Amino acid sequence: MGAQLTPLMSDILFERRIAAIMHEFMSAPASLREEDGAENLTPEEQKVMDQLIGTFAQELKKAASQVKTTAKDTEEVEDIKAKYPELEKLDDKVNEVAISATLIAGIVAAIPAILKIFSLMSVGVSKGLGALGFRKGEQKAMQFAKKLAHGSHELHKSYIGMIQKGLQIMIPEFSSLPADQQEKIAETAYMVIVMYLGLSAGLDAANAFKHLKFVHGTVEGALTAIKAGELGSFLGGEVAAIFSKA
Repeated sequence: MGAQLTPLMSDILFERRIAAIMHEFMSAPASLREEDGAENLTPEEQKVMDQLIGTFAQELKKAASQVKTTAKDTEEVEDIKAKYPELEKLDDKVNEVAISATLIAGIVAAIPAILKIFSLMSVGVSKGLGALGFRKGEQKAMQFAKKLAHGSHELHKSYIGMIQKGLQIMIPEFSSLPADQQEKIAETAYMVIVMYLGLSAGLDAANAFKHLKFVHGTVEGALTAIKAGELGSFLGGEVAAIFSKA
């Protein structure tokens, strides 16, 4: 029987997996087919995106036990709200839009876990891109990132769905939310991943992301939050805003 992985070892393996995915992508021969300006990914680009989002969604599922334990600890939930005051707005929604206190506690408990996963993924992407010397594959990485930044909603739809399924397992009663709210929360998480990929690839964020076809009005805020290290507050505010529109 194999020994159970410690949380630290699990984190290290996740980061290494992300780095390995990006390293394999950067090491593969450049595609002979030029698709500048196209919204469709090449088979090679689609493969790496499938792997990245699939690995991210699996990490969400792995955090489910921890999130459920935290959600039952009233004191810990209150401590998280104190760290991210935007989350306190969720309490008002329990009676307003018939959202259960269990769901609210689950969302609050999930924020630190999601931030940790984002952080590990960002480091893994950067290590994978830099393993061969970034300039060697700069054009390839840039083309991939641009396609993601300018792609249509259809390009991203299946990836948003994968994240949504991960959140359904991670957060208690998440599945009880209306489908459109689930999708918007998953879409916000996906948008952050795309931004991390773009920023790691050296895109000019101000220009590359200004027409990003995701959740209306959140692109600039997400970029600012990522650069300022305030992603937790941003995510809390976005979730509260989604509930406010219910």
